[in-house]
Amino acid sequence: MHKGHYKENSLMALTQRYSRLHLVVLMMALLFLSGCVSIPMQPDNERVQQLKQMRTWTVKGRISLKTPKENFIANLLWRQQEKGYLIRIYNNLGQTYAQISQTGSSMITLEFDKKKYHGKNAQKLLKAILGWDLPIKEMAEWIKGYNLSKRSSSKKNENGTLRSLSYKNWFVDFNRYAQYKKRILPTQIELKNTDILLKISIHDWKFE
Repeated sequence: MHKGHYKENSLMALTQRYSRLHLVVLMMALLFLSGCVSIPMQPDNERVQQLKQMRTWTVKGRISLKTPKENFIANLLWRQQEKGYLIRIYNNLGQTYAQISQTGSSMITLEFDKKKYHGKNAQKLLKAILGWDLPIKEMAEWIKGYNLSKRSSSKKNENGTLRSLSYKNWFVDFNRYAQYKKRILPTQIELKNTDILLKISIHDWKFE
């Protein structure tokens, strides 16, 4: 008699436990889906004009860079201004691995391994010193989710945001977006060509 009651109570407790588990899973799924659909539709012309006007902004996040010679993860600070920029790659202790900047003039400065290098083309300078053939000029637009070049092809999501684009030998995927002060901006971007795989994860957008 007591054993029967014990088995019955155990079964009821187990059923309640699984019911609670299913409820938690269901709530998490609903929250995930609500997060996916929370980004509103935006007219294409309005979005393009909005991104064009974003000339001063700051991004903070993480990068994962993989080339035939190296593979590492680091922090990213990208501060863009109308007449210049600063891109800093650093570790969790705040120590700078590399920094490239342009202030006002056409001269570009790359700081790496306690040395300074100068040039007039950021992509060529990065390739010569670090071996990174990165299209910095185009990336300044891609990071906003904006396709500037007419020589590239792109695909869009249902809400008008860029889903992917191809430019020369580059393929860019925009895997996630978030809304910042009525602006829909990328938070996860993946860039790749035959030699480089660069993943950018953004956790903070600031702009004027």
